[in-house]
Amino acid sequence: MGLSRAVADRLIRRKAAFHKTMLDRYQVRIARTVSEYEDAFRLVQLSYVYQGIARVDDDELRTTKQHQLPAATVLVAYEGENLVGTMTVTLDSDAGLPLDKDYPIEITALRQQGALLVEYGSLAVVERCWHTGVTDLLNIAAYSLATGVLGASHIVIGVNPRAVDFYRAVYGFTALGSVRRHAQLVAPVAGMAQDLAQFHRYMR
Repeated sequence: MGLSRAVADRLIRRKAAFHKTMLDRYQVRIARTVSEYEDAFRLVQLSYVYQGIARVDDDELRTTKQHQLPAATVLVAYEGENLVGTMTVTLDSDAGLPLDKDYPIEITALRQQGALLVEYGSLAVVERCWHTGVTDLLNIAAYSLATGVLGASHIVIGVNPRAVDFYRAVYGFTALGSVRRHAQLVAPVAGMAQDLAQFHRYMR
């Protein structure tokens, strides 16, 4: 007999790695210059190619249509002068969210329930910094932006299906629906949503 979900989630939480990071090693900020934007979009493309989910002959810079609008805020993480990570926080707007391409019915249903949606996406971290806390710092910055500035009620993400159990157990995300083929990448995607009101109670 397999483990119950509750037991499995407790085990996942116990093993979750929250890295201890020297606060002065990295600086996370909102991208400000053209070169910072270009470096961030180039890092995302290179990361996707490295993972085998984008073609080498794709555009050099990986962007979404929302990146052209004020709704998208690009976070960048630097180690000295070197870009080591990036994530985009996208507020829902008339242009929609990137995840609309994969989960249009589910995202529309959340809107109809009155949810103010923010999507975390375009995450990329250089390989040598995968286990140094850069992703944690980007997540903290994204959460602060989504809740403290944008007033989000729900966060949505599209993740590798292998990461679903982690996001459910550690952050309280729930599945939006079945796994889909990503609309733009050569990969499956699992859509998930986080109700921030429930998340705050969950963390307590």
